[in-house]
Amino acid sequence: MPSWDPTRHRLIHIIQGSKKMKRKNKIEIFALFLLVIGILISGCVQENPETNTTFPGNSAPTITTTITTATTTLPASSITTTLRSPQLSRSDFEISLSIDKKIYHSNEHMNITVVIGSKLQQGDVEVKVYGIKANYYRLNEVELTNLDMGANTIIFSYTTPRCTGCSGISPGEYSINADLVYDDKVIANTTKNIEIKQ
Repeated sequence: MPSWDPTRHRLIHIIQGSKKMKRKNKIEIFALFLLVIGILISGCVQENPETNTTFPGNSAPTITTTITTATTTLPASSITTTLRSPQLSRSDFEISLSIDKKIYHSNEHMNITVVIGSKLQQGDVEVKVYGIKANYYRLNEVELTNLDMGANTIIFSYTTPRCTGCSGISPGEYSINADLVYDDKVIANTTKNIEIKQ
């Protein structure tokens, strides 16, 4: 059995005390680390004025958020305005129809003149001439035009159909019609009769 050595016993005691001090220092350093982290987190929450988070008692957290609304003004050039079609009246227009002859024969040239008297300027109107109906209108012409104030003349040229044979028409009297149309509505119209012979 080894003999008692007081110097050796004191050295062991010092070493054990040193180990306890190291453990204590580690605990203090860890506690200090947690304290620093807590201060940093607290500082981040206080530096954000737009978000306020509170925890009253054991209730659910309440989060308040500030929202900024932006107002945008569009330039006048980017705004499109849709204009409605004007309401035209029959009293603003007069229409007359003239044909160069009263009696025609098969395959004969015909001049049809439509004169429209207008009290106003109006664009995109249709002048429709149709007639000589035998199962369908053998004459069916449309002219798109712009009307000026005063008299507006539109001339149509047409060749009469054959008046004999299975593909022709029967001899007799037929009507020629002229319509002034705007926005798919008939504003004014007139009619003339002609006779077609063999």
